[in-house]
Amino acid sequence: MTSECPQSGESTSLGVEHHLVLAPAGSGAFSVTYLGEVIVERSHSPERDAAMVLHARGITGRAVTFHRGSPIRCLLFDIARLAEIAARKRDSIAARLRDSVCRERLAPGQAISGEALPP
Repeated sequence: MTSECPQSGESTSLGVEHHLVLAPAGSGAFSVTYLGEVIVERSHSPERDAAMVLHARGITGRAVTFHRGSPIRCLLFDIARLAEIAARKRDSIAARLRDSVCRERLAPGQAISGEALPP
């Protein structure tokens, strides 16, 4: 194997793998390149964000990450599964944040719809 990661789309005994290259982007963040295109910039969760981008593009299957210039595999994951987990977590966080903001803005005894609660 060369000093660069193998080509994406290589067939293995377990199917096709999509290869993602991680590159430092400063302050602990990473950019992700797929087939020569930067698909994620400056992320602290590059694998999760890459899975969401690839899944949104209809790309499924296994993905493996490599650090730029290294042939050593870092992380192997199922794109659809990680994207699904990330979406559920995002939705859960959004719901908790929305509920928290709603509670802070409501007057005592006021319903979320803005109407007064019955006594």
